[in-house]
Amino acid sequence: MDVLETIGKKTFEVIKEHDPGLSRTREFLFEKTDKPSLSQLLREAQKEEEDKEERKKEEDEARLTNFKALFEENQGSVLKFNFD
Repeated sequence: MDVLETIGKKTFEVIKEHDPGLSRTREFLFEKTDKPSLSQLLREAQKEEEDKEERKKEEDEARLTNFKALFEENQGSVLKFNFD
């Protein structure tokens, strides 16, 4: 590992000596911005999807509960339902 690190440092020094604009090029290419990383985007998308699934499940449960209440109120009669 140390050998590879030494080779990498030496290579960088040689390139830097022959290319004085390298530091500006690196700054331009690897500019620090406030862009989210891929892992952050994936975490956010997963959380949104989980929240969406949870809301859907709650809506379905509420709809079933409402249907059960209507069914009990009307004593199982389908004719009394008003679907507007």
